[in-house]
Amino acid sequence: MHKLLNFMSFITQVFMDYQAYYSVSVFSLVVIVLSSLMFINVYSFRKNIRAIAIPFFVCLSIVIEITGTALVSANLNVPASILMAVYYLSGGLTGWSVIVAFDWFAKTEIFKERWKRLLLMIPAFAVIPFYLVEIIQNGFALRVFSVEYGLSGIAATAVLALYFLGNGIFGFVASRKTVGSKKLLCIAFGLCSLIPFIFMAIGFITLQGMEYRWFPYALMVLTAVLFLLKYKITQDGLTGIKNRSAFDDEIKDKVNNAGKYKAVYLMYCDIDNFKSINDNYGHSVGDEALIFFGKALHEEAEIVNANAFRMGGDEFSVIFCRQSMKDIDAFIKKICDRLKKTEFTFELKFSVGIAKYVEEMTVKDFLDLADREMYEQKRKTETAR
Repeated sequence: MHKLLNFMSFITQVFMDYQAYYSVSVFSLVVIVLSSLMFINVYSFRKNIRAIAIPFFVCLSIVIEITGTALVSANLNVPASILMAVYYLSGGLTGWSVIVAFDWFAKTEIFKERWKRLLLMIPAFAVIPFYLVEIIQNGFALRVFSVEYGLSGIAATAVLALYFLGNGIFGFVASRKTVGSKKLLCIAFGLCSLIPFIFMAIGFITLQGMEYRWFPYALMVLTAVLFLLKYKITQDGLTGIKNRSAFDDEIKDKVNNAGKYKAVYLMYCDIDNFKSINDNYGHSVGDEALIFFGKALHEEAEIVNANAFRMGGDEFSVIFCRQSMKDIDAFIKKICDRLKKTEFTFELKFSVGIAKYVEEMTVKDFLDLADREMYEQKRKTETAR
């Protein structure tokens, strides 16, 4: 009983000595775990395991540091010293996984080949041999379980900081080569990566704030997950382009801020005789036609800095705010050219209705006008046959 009381007294003292550190660490751990669960609930775990590696290694690092701190407080320096080597490695793999996850989600495919990903992992392992030599030479004299320990600690911190900085730069460079939703994705990942880098840089310069170390990591994971969830929610499940919910937000924004743009145009379109495609070739072929058409619409829209949406069924729309009617006509021609190059055994055609926003027009009026124009063109086409 006496030994148990002494042990409880020791644990209480440890928590009192490191109250701020433990509180923030545990809070950060909870935030990261909850963020990960939200991510897994929406995205497939097996398909996106590279992104799950980020919170996994961060959580592992937090648990290791809490355990190591307790071991040092109990003067168990040898196991704590060995554990710190794993801690450095886990931290390095956190930085590595951020870059790999960004490459996966933004689909830049720079690190698609496995040998490139393995090469990128080298800095995460490079610090470990130096640390082992350093800690053995010092006789396992570990005063504090922290990344500030010795020259190897400085090196490990620098490697991790460079991973985050590199991914931030990587994200912004990639955003300059892309447009539309992919551009926003690159910028978001770049900003998320810079969050821990900024905190690390401040801590490295001031040598303060050990107890707040994990907060920026939690903020990074939470920000990235929330952005990805928003990105997922506004995606159409079949075609992968933006859905009706995203369209409603976008059209309201464009109508409310129409004065900022050269002109705002709304193009409504649907696939001609889509029901007969389903009836004659099956719904799976119909889905393939929708996917092909949606992809063509989305890719051509992003090239001209416009936004394409699937409204539902075989109906799609595109919002233009920086183009003229001449540009839109050229856009439609490109879509028609792409549809002529399909491998379908039937001809894939579509009808279009285009409306120009006029001041004082409501969102409903704008939508109705584009819808009427589309069905008027469809009627003329059917009459001509």
